[in-house]
Amino acid sequence: MAPETRSHAQDAAPDHFAPAQAAKPYADSRLPFGAPARITIRYPVENAAARQRANDLARGLSEQGLDVADPVASPGRIASSTVSYFYAEDRPGAEIAARVLGPTWKLVQQRLPIREPFPRPGALELAVAGP
Repeated sequence: MAPETRSHAQDAAPDHFAPAQAAKPYADSRLPFGAPARITIRYPVENAAARQRANDLARGLSEQGLDVADPVASPGRIASSTVSYFYAEDRPGAEIAARVLGPTWKLVQQRLPIREPFPRPGALELAVAGP
C-alpha cells in the first residue's frame, strides 16, 4: 500500500477554516496565525439575543488568545453582521475572519476618522446584527 501523499497546500490549510457548528456558532471558530491585533465587538443596545451572541463571540476569540475588547452596546439598529477593517493591508485578515464566522458576515472597509485617536493597524470591528 502506497503511503498517503499530501500537497503543501493541504498542509497549509488547517482545520480552523471550517465553518463553525450551527449549535455553537462561535465557540468552535478558529482564526489563523496572523490574526488581527485587536478586535472590538458591537451589538444593538436593546437586543438581548445579539448581546448574548456578542459575548459568546468575545469569549470564543479570547480563549484563542486574541486581544478582544468587551462587547459594547451600539445605539440604533445593526442591519447585518459585519467584519470591518480600516487599512488595506488588514483586508486579508478581515476576509479570513468573515469566512470563518460564516456566510452571513459581510466585509466592510471603514473610513478612517477625521480626528485622533485612529485605529491601529490590525484592528477589526465586528458588528453583531440582531435576529
